[in-house]
Amino acid sequence: MKRIGQEVMPQKQGEQELPRRGRPLSLVAAGLALALAGNSLAWAEKGSIAARLQAVEDRAAIEKLVTSDYSTALDTEDWNAFGALFTADAEFRLLAKQFPPREYKGNAAIQRSLIPPSELPAGEVPPGVRASIKHVITNPHVQLDGDRATATSYWMEVMIGKDLKPSVRATGYYRDVLKRDNGRWKFQTREVFAYDMAPVAGSKPSMAAPAPRCDEACLRTAMDVYLDAMTAHQPAAVPRASGFRFTENGVAIPLGEGLWSTAQGPVGYRIYIPDPATDTIAFIGSVKERGRPVFLAVRLRLVDGKVIDAETVVSRGSPFRDQPGAVARASFAELTPAADRLPRRDLVQISEKYFDALQAGDGDLAPFHPACVRIENGVQTTGIPISGGKPPESCYDNIEHIAPLANITKRRVLAVDETRNLVFLVADFSMPGTDSPQLAAWKKANPPEMSAMVEQTVRPSSGPLFELFRIRQGKIAEIEAVFYGPRMPYGFGTGWD
Repeated sequence: MKRIGQEVMPQKQGEQELPRRGRPLSLVAAGLALALAGNSLAWAEKGSIAARLQAVEDRAAIEKLVTSDYSTALDTEDWNAFGALFTADAEFRLLAKQFPPREYKGNAAIQRSLIPPSELPAGEVPPGVRASIKHVITNPHVQLDGDRATATSYWMEVMIGKDLKPSVRATGYYRDVLKRDNGRWKFQTREVFAYDMAPVAGSKPSMAAPAPRCDEACLRTAMDVYLDAMTAHQPAAVPRASGFRFTENGVAIPLGEGLWSTAQGPVGYRIYIPDPATDTIAFIGSVKERGRPVFLAVRLRLVDGKVIDAETVVSRGSPFRDQPGAVARASFAELTPAADRLPRRDLVQISEKYFDALQAGDGDLAPFHPACVRIENGVQTTGIPISGGKPPESCYDNIEHIAPLANITKRRVLAVDETRNLVFLVADFSMPGTDSPQLAAWKKANPPEMSAMVEQTVRPSSGPLFELFRIRQGKIAEIEAVFYGPRMPYGFGTGWD
């Protein structure tokens, strides 16, 4: 397909030429040079110089927050400064193979969860020398989205022992959601992923250990109890933790309302995505509503065996309603051979490329398996005959032929099943209703009647988009989507952003 290169900004008549080599650069000129450099600042292609400089400042502030501000407050045990880095409703999660997930909600709870690092036992520390753990944080990657941003970075814990020799205690990475709060960037969510953590002699746990983890069988039982209670209209049958929250199609409502008041059993189409590492299970399937099938996706997160998060999207009026006998692909339940399983981070990175491709209308941005199949609301949309004798579309073709209409933002990982190479993501599928350079190029490359159809149907709107991916040989082999459609007000979000 035709690629759209970066727009070259011509120098306007009367504008001062940037200083040449050998001349001192002012701070403003230096900032402008940065703003105009490289693909990493492509978000500023239509902004003013002031907007570009603001974006440069935002990126610098976020990089400072996720690296030096965080590590300095943590390593110096300045808990007031540490707490000030988080929004009042922030969430902090620690995920490691050595112990169950640990999660804290709210600025105050995050501060209380941290205990100063323990010193080595008395007699083992030379006078004036304190056993210490320091954090080294590198490679921050920031994506700006107005007053919100996401970031990833790598971290390493270095322990300085009694002999003053450093040793690496743990390594991992951070995944952050950030928010501008009263003019200052803060963490709204920080997830800490640990690859390995070695014990420190004489140390105590830095966070209180929660209840034992809910394994796959436990999670499946929790989902079945939830679905059975829904079709029986008995919300009291669901054990709920303090702080429980329920949404349907992005709107927070009391449990028992919405689909809970109209659903009829039994549950038909079933796909489970268990994620014991985060005490989460997701589900794609169908129930009946007033005698007709509807398609839905559910995410449950448990704390101490009780449901604390219940996120649901319900697709009514989809083609699936005309196919009540549809069944889920058996491959989603098959275990992946151990030798072919990929780490959680790799699975997520591969899957997220689909959203990049969909937003840009560029199938080359995602690694599709040659046998890739996509199903939306229970209906297969690729690999099927097309009227007029045209060959069936592949997953790649499906992306190439879709007009790049949407901004796919507020992306979240719902669940990852590492035993089956499954990743379940959600994003806000927003149509701004205006032409982008990609859409303008698409209109030129397609027949006028297709452009006319786009003009008639595209209006500013949003809707949650749930996508399940099965990865095979490092590529996207199967896609199962539940799409409510862009029917909500523009910028509505998913209800959990």
